[in-house]
Amino acid sequence: MSGDPLVSVCIPAYNCEKYVSACIESVLSQTFHNIEIIVIDDCSTDATWERLQAYSDHRLSLSRNTQNLGAEKNWNACLEQASGEYIQFLPSDDMLYPEAIAKRLAVLEVTGNRDLSFVFSARHIVDGEDKRVMTALLSKAGRRDRSDLVRQNVTRGMNVIGEPACVLFRSSCAMKAGGFSAKLPYLIDLDYWIRLLEFGDAWCLAEPLCSFRLTGQNWTFRLKSERRDNYLALIDAIAELPWVNISRTAVITGKARAYLNEVLRVLFYKFVVKV
Repeated sequence: MSGDPLVSVCIPAYNCEKYVSACIESVLSQTFHNIEIIVIDDCSTDATWERLQAYSDHRLSLSRNTQNLGAEKNWNACLEQASGEYIQFLPSDDMLYPEAIAKRLAVLEVTGNRDLSFVFSARHIVDGEDKRVMTALLSKAGRRDRSDLVRQNVTRGMNVIGEPACVLFRSSCAMKAGGFSAKLPYLIDLDYWIRLLEFGDAWCLAEPLCSFRLTGQNWTFRLKSERRDNYLALIDAIAELPWVNISRTAVITGKARAYLNEVLRVLFYKFVVKV
């Protein structure tokens, strides 16, 4: 590989010894090769670091924090090291499919799409044993107006864009948006997507290009009722954004759906994912 990498894949890792190898291999197996892979282990207490040290690909940069920094600081440490024109975050228990970067990059590289802040795709939801539970696509495919996309996140009371594995974004927009914030821990990703949308529209790909894992141990599951409270707070914050222009009725509808979604999510975890 000559010159600077076009895409930076950032993998913030913590206590994921069971899944981190599959995560790393999913990136090494990408059909697009001009990438750098930045992995920062947040002082894991299991064998995550030992698993990571088994890899020696020249595109791979491994480091380990001397103490646990938490998601916000570790994610931002990854972001600060990224040198690519495009950035892909990938939690260490999730996976990219082989053509994920190539197909997302193809959208952003189109001349007429240079005003897009990011591209996102559908994903497969899998359990702790890699069993596919469902395919999730919560937004219409194609170009998505930034204001409409943010309003949809409000009125549906849920993240319709997806988790970090779903999104490839421009580093130029990230520089304007700043770092990740864990003020709303469950929504650290959606909060960032909304901040990126201030600088351009987005594009949705209907094809599932990654998998998002749900287990009884992962962050999404553990936060439980805090998800709802975080979402209510985010809706209030979005209502204050002048470029979104959302109605009071939409805010009320979104809050009601956020309550309902939390009930449905708990039932989904219990009876479908069985965690």
